[in-house]
Amino acid sequence: MPLVFLGLGIHGVEGIPLVGLQTLKASDEAYLEKYTSPISEETLSELNALVDKEVMTASREFVEDGRILLDHARKDLVVLVVPGDPMIATTHSELATRCRKLGIETRTIHNSSVLTALAGEIGLHAYNFGKPVTITQGPPASMATVYSTLHSNLTRYLHTVLLIQYDVDSSYFVPPNEAIASLLETEKSYRWNAFRGDSFVIVASRLGMSGQTISAGQAIGLSKESFGPSPHSIVVPGRLHFTETEAISAVAGIKPEEIVDNASSAISVAQSLLPGYVEKTRKALVEATNTLGEKKEKFASLFENVDLYASDAERFLQEGKGELAFLSIGYAEGLLDALRFTGELEIQW
Repeated sequence: MPLVFLGLGIHGVEGIPLVGLQTLKASDEAYLEKYTSPISEETLSELNALVDKEVMTASREFVEDGRILLDHARKDLVVLVVPGDPMIATTHSELATRCRKLGIETRTIHNSSVLTALAGEIGLHAYNFGKPVTITQGPPASMATVYSTLHSNLTRYLHTVLLIQYDVDSSYFVPPNEAIASLLETEKSYRWNAFRGDSFVIVASRLGMSGQTISAGQAIGLSKESFGPSPHSIVVPGRLHFTETEAISAVAGIKPEEIVDNASSAISVAQSLLPGYVEKTRKALVEATNTLGEKKEKFASLFENVDLYASDAERFLQEGKGELAFLSIGYAEGLLDALRFTGELEIQW
């Protein structure tokens, strides 16, 4: 008998596919996971009534341990119902892998998830999305990964989905306005222009539910708004196709001219750091030349190459070749450091 992973989708019990409903009715045991997204008692009661049997709730620890599920699936048809699509979460993927290693049959009945539904609901092209990232409740330093992921996507002109942590014990979601405010604070530390006050942001609330809303606008304005009951997701668009702009305008009820290209303002790590490195290298070059006095002719070729490498770094930076720019300025610094290591002069970087 298999262990079946059944996606509940984003529409609640009404969103269960027919094959999933048939499988649930035929199951010997059924569990509803309720730790990745809020599941009301009403939803659980509706599910029990629909399949005419008791569907038990499963905690995070129960699913991650998985031994009871695996043991029972050796002889019974066991179904694990998961909000959204089952294989979006790595926990379920790992459990399915354990099944296969133990020779236990496994099957997945897929469904919609917030990651697959967001693009269509907002009107963005699915293939223009980069890596998603989750915002968790924690100290400001925890936003570093979120910010760097967002920045990486923007430098490749891609959209970013910011998922929001759900804590089943306290039924707590990080409010979107707090998440946005935290990102604005993180921007002050990095200054890569990935999330500024005028960044264009979309907040999708209660996707697939009757109270669904989609709000859009500048980050600074949204950081002061309340978006109602959870769940929520945040999207930071990258470069937009004109059809995406038209769709957002229609869905969110805003003027097309209010929708800005976030990718155009984001600067790369090279753009942020290289100018400073080049400036320090040229300053060190001038100091080295002045310090050596008449001996500078002895190292004329070396100094010329330092200058050329620094110029190459600037040129590569303008051409968007960040890695080559870093290599070039590294060579320039290395040549000057060689003089320091040989004891010819002391260089202050």
